[in-house]
Amino acid sequence: MANPRFPSRFRSWATPLIVLAGLLGGPLEAAPVVDANLLDRRPVEVSCPKPDYPPGFRESAQKGLVALELLIDPAGRVAEAGVMASTDPRLSAVSVDAALKWTYKPPTKSGEPVYARLRVAIGFGPGEYGTDEKAEFKPPVVTYQERPQYPFALRLSGIRGEVVVAFTVDPQGRVIQPVVIQSSHPDFEAPSIEAILNWTFKPGSRNGQAVYTRMEVPVIFELTFPDGRFRASEAWRIPDRASTKLPADLQYDQPPHPLYIGAPVYPYDLLIEGVKGKARIAFAVDPLGRTQDIRVDSATKPEFGSAAAAMVAAWRFDPAMKAGKPSWCVLEREQDFSRSDDDFPLSDSALRLLGELKKVPCPILAAGGLDVPLKGRYQPSPIVPASVGTANSPASATISFIVDRAGHAQLPRIVSCTNEDFAWAAATAVGRWQFNAPTRKGRPVDVQVTIPIAFKPQSPGPGPQAAPQ
Repeated sequence: MANPRFPSRFRSWATPLIVLAGLLGGPLEAAPVVDANLLDRRPVEVSCPKPDYPPGFRESAQKGLVALELLIDPAGRVAEAGVMASTDPRLSAVSVDAALKWTYKPPTKSGEPVYARLRVAIGFGPGEYGTDEKAEFKPPVVTYQERPQYPFALRLSGIRGEVVVAFTVDPQGRVIQPVVIQSSHPDFEAPSIEAILNWTFKPGSRNGQAVYTRMEVPVIFELTFPDGRFRASEAWRIPDRASTKLPADLQYDQPPHPLYIGAPVYPYDLLIEGVKGKARIAFAVDPLGRTQDIRVDSATKPEFGSAAAAMVAAWRFDPAMKAGKPSWCVLEREQDFSRSDDDFPLSDSALRLLGELKKVPCPILAAGGLDVPLKGRYQPSPIVPASVGTANSPASATISFIVDRAGHAQLPRIVSCTNEDFAWAAATAVGRWQFNAPTRKGRPVDVQVTIPIAFKPQSPGPGPQAAPQ
């Protein structure tokens, strides 16, 4: 999209989990972007050719699943196809290639064609998609459902939270590949994933054979105070009206609504030294709800500015509306960095680990010798910044962090990198990771982990961007 008020200096941060097909052919403001659940008429398949199986996959009778998020335009074409989760990287490319050829009867809202986000799952293997179009499908049935724990750090504020998690139920009835697609506060994300990973199901089936099934559930967090002393609050309130200093085409009738708000990484060395600070960030939200042109206006330390920029890059919104259409808007955020920040306080576990790091000898162990090796349970990929993505250049970073006794990644630290923007994006993603709880000789332990994260783009030429390795 060309916007006269925003020249080409815009920085666009693209998530590597979402493979973009390119900009839409027409102007983005032609119609609102509406979630499929809010449509009058959901997109109806017209032509959805099956994906090709990777060589040898069908012959080996393997099973796999790819979850996609599609952007359907008002003409019923797939404008963008993104991989939300995949059991096998070989399946991701063929699924995106197929989806970009699909067509639908256009989605409508209030009788008008609109852009719509639609999430679909493609299964591969015996009994799955591509083997029997007329197979009878039975959805999974929950057999055990664990309630998530309300975060202790938020009990005084009494914040009401909502997290929407998409996940796959495998043929054994286990939950795999969880993905947070909406979150009102980062502290609600970990308990949601933790609880859902412990759910069990009678698996879905197709013609009597257990198959992978994609599901999506909202998780609500509420505290009830009978005396009414506490009021719910928000991590960040967006002004109902844009600043009058902005041009008219950046004024909105309805402000953007946060769909995913993540926390910043507190720069490790400054945290250890007890250095507090602030960073003021200005950024735009485009008509698809993505953050663009992220700019650090001021920061008491450069590291605070970099951490705040990487935080904002991962945020997602329902876009601002003007005259009934999605529009660009410009927002500002001043982020405080302190151990007890009101919006994003350090967790009790992180505070405990800061104390452990001061002890001699340090009780935090190396990851070897555990009863069960560490295995990632939830590992979202970093957002690829414009300095890397648009240049189509490789980047890498080595990140050190502590896996606490509950399996949560804590205190990520940049050890080395080839691109600082990518390193902060990697550290921000690592701060959300979860693992199996580490134990040694049956006792819970904290372990130090150091890993490399690399972004390897495709060779120059048209086509979707590669995911990081």
